[in-house]
Amino acid sequence: CTEIYMVTHRQTQKYQNLKNNPAVSLLIDTRGKSPRAKARAMTVEGVYQEIKNSDKEQKLRQKLLSAHPNLNEFMVNPDAKVLRIRIISFLLLDGLTQSTFREISAEG
Repeated sequence: CTEIYMVTHRQTQKYQNLKNNPAVSLLIDTRGKSPRAKARAMTVEGVYQEIKNSDKEQKLRQKLLSAHPNLNEFMVNPDAKVLRIRIISFLLLDGLTQSTFREISAEG
């Protein structure tokens, strides 16, 4: 896994922030489902890279819709933009004391 794809609308603050500063940090965690001492969290550090090839963006859009058909109304909006985040590193926290860090090489 060297890239993450997401969709947002061009008029959002998120998109404007990414255009001005492409550094990205995503947090994925289980705090709502696990006791705090057993919670897991993964921080993904990356860089936003614009998809300039419209054919590639359309293929990605189709894949995202196939996996998440409930996003159809959101994604068919002409303002919708597929975002590509190139992953730099992962930090996994397992409970309160265990952590694992992995850096991703530029080649993938």
